Amino acid sequence: MTTDNYSEKRIESPEPERLTTPPSRVQLAALMSEAEESSPHTQSIRFILGGASRYLLTVTYLNRMEGSPTWVLSSESAGNEPGDVFWSIETENPEQIYNLILKRARAVSANQANEKKDIKTIERPKPTHIEKEEKSALFLNRYKAICEVGAGGMSRVFKAEDTKDGKLVAVKVLHPHLLHEGHSKRSTKRFEQEFKATMALGHDNIVRVHDYGFTSDGIPVMVMEYLDGHSLEQLLRADSRLRLSQFLTTFYQTCSALHHAHSRGVIHRDVKPSNIMMVKNEQNVKIVKLLDFGIAKVLREEDDDDDSNQKLTNTGDVFGSPYYMSPEQCKGETLDARSDIYSLGCVMYQSLMGKRPFEGENAYKTIYMHVNVKPTPFADLRVDISLPPALEAVVMKCLEKMPSKRYQTVMELSLDLQRLAQQANQEQKENQPWRTRQTQSGTFYAISPSTGKEAPANVGAVLKLLHKAGLVGESDYNKAMALQGPQAEGEAGKYLVSNNILDNKTLHAAVQVQALIEKQALKTEKAIIALHYCQRSRIGLDEALDELGWKIGV
Repeated sequence: MTTDNYSEKRIESPEPERLTTPPSRVQLAALMSEAEESSPHTQSIRFILGGASRYLLTVTYLNRMEGSPTWVLSSESAGNEPGDVFWSIETENPEQIYNLILKRARAVSANQANEKKDIKTIERPKPTHIEKEEKSALFLNRYKAICEVGAGGMSRVFKAEDTKDGKLVAVKVLHPHLLHEGHSKRSTKRFEQEFKATMALGHDNIVRVHDYGFTSDGIPVMVMEYLDGHSLEQLLRADSRLRLSQFLTTFYQTCSALHHAHSRGVIHRDVKPSNIMMVKNEQNVKIVKLLDFGIAKVLREEDDDDDSNQKLTNTGDVFGSPYYMSPEQCKGETLDARSDIYSLGCVMYQSLMGKRPFEGENAYKTIYMHVNVKPTPFADLRVDISLPPALEAVVMKCLEKMPSKRYQTVMELSLDLQRLAQQANQEQKENQPWRTRQTQSGTFYAISPSTGKEAPANVGAVLKLLHKAGLVGESDYNKAMALQGPQAEGEAGKYLVSNNILDNKTLHAAVQVQALIEKQALKTEKAIIALHYCQRSRIGLDEALDELGWKIGV
């Protein structure tokens, strides 16, 4: 039974989809009763505080015969993505939940009242200094805004020009409303924490912070290097997963960044694809940049502020992204470097499989899976992908539930990734596919990787292979075969490509795999699969074999 149906039958006067006031004691008790009856299914209720902030409260009995229900309060985000989690509490006392929600509602209401008092009128609020600076396009009297390039739950980011040297920078500005929602001190503290944590670091794979300050209204502003590239999240959204070579390069650099941070007492605590940027340096070399230390913990510092501990049960304290949180982070325990290793393991799993290791229907279910459920083995999740068993072992070690069973340092993980990269490079050299050369007339030559000798390709055998693979139909196959002969050099290949029957890269790949088949270095069944992969993705054989995770010689 859904919350909406439940509301219509059991609650007297809520709005059918979202409450505009905090849920009452009666509603919370009834919701808990409904969750017990529907165990282990989650029941939820949505409500608004302060006329704008949207919340989702879920309650779940995993087993109604034993154990208390778990309540999770999270923000409600757009789409199917889970919002940030504020707290998770296990209790059979709805009064406790009611008081926590009411406390938050009072804080929001009080701060809105103060805001109204400060600005004198609700209808025509006084513009903040940030808004003035946007109009004058100048931050901290130095950085000229060009355009907004991103926004998140805490801040907005602008592309800007440093008027002193003309260089491009990124200006990160805290949302003004966070200073008026009952956690002004925490929001500013977290923003300052990010500045301190990032300034304490200096590494090629970590975004650099250049400047920091406040507007006349007290809104924090942070100035960072401008990164012209795309995030790992964007790359995975476009391509689903990384090729093996991409994967090893990306995560070796990410490990290097985390090792630098950990060695200086900084735990990131929010490692996820959107915080891993892929950019090109001045030498046009692709490098990784780790960013957003917004909830990082500087372990060397003594800090009694509640915000520093990021406890799961600290009401109103956002503590991470549910998809990538370690079990100890889910339970609100003390975190160390091994928590970042677990989060990185989640990102690595997703990068190889095209799917996160744990995806619950809501934040609570995802948290439960992190704590209690083992990740699905690669072969069970993607039968179409073949990856080295040693690589799967590395990822699964990162995803161990107990920190003591994971890699104890990022350096240990990095060394294993280096070994895998060296092994992959050696195997590539030893089992390099045959190359092809095509003359101006269209004739193909297959070049041996070991001797460098070339010989005319057996085009007839290549055409038979393409026909067997179903990439060339009967009619086109007969026409192409008829074009073979001394007087029609290369005409068969030209016919297939010019008539869009076959991609040119696939034609080259067919010549290569036929040579490998003849040398018994590749089975026909795998050759056909590889050719389909080449034709579908418009890529060459090397790239197809890399993405498939196949080795030549089997």
